[in-house]
Amino acid sequence: HHLHLPLPLPLQKKKKATATTTKKSTKKTPVKKENGKKKAAPKKEVKGLKQLDKSERISHAMQAYLWWNADDPPKGQQWCKMEHAGVSFPEAYEPHGVKMRYDGKEVDLTPVEEEAATFFAAMDPDGMHLGNSKTAPIFEKNFFTDFKA
Repeated sequence: HHLHLPLPLPLQKKKKATATTTKKSTKKTPVKKENGKKKAAPKKEVKGLKQLDKSERISHAMQAYLWWNADDPPKGQQWCKMEHAGVSFPEAYEPHGVKMRYDGKEVDLTPVEEEAATFFAAMDPDGMHLGNSKTAPIFEKNFFTDFKA
């Protein structure tokens, strides 16, 4: 069995400082007085990534790494730093109960077998596994060897 995982990409490089600078506003947040005591203005709440909606998370991810601006890694090296967001577990498989036919006969499958058969049936025949005439027979042979085991 081979598990193919995408390789992580390096982080966005920092922007180079430009010759021109802009002045930042020096306007301060007003301080409220309550009972003669100074009270600081309320702080802005910063949203955590998990609190962002999907479009905000996508926008954040796109800003986090702009591969076209990244420096090339040293020769013979694919990346300089790897970050991992943790383990992700898929939701439990929900069996659909559709029977599989083998040699014209309906076959009862366990939920695990049904999941594997459904995965294979849904594969793109022109995709990377089945669409390559050299590797497709090998992939099919390996899949069915494991499926029968």
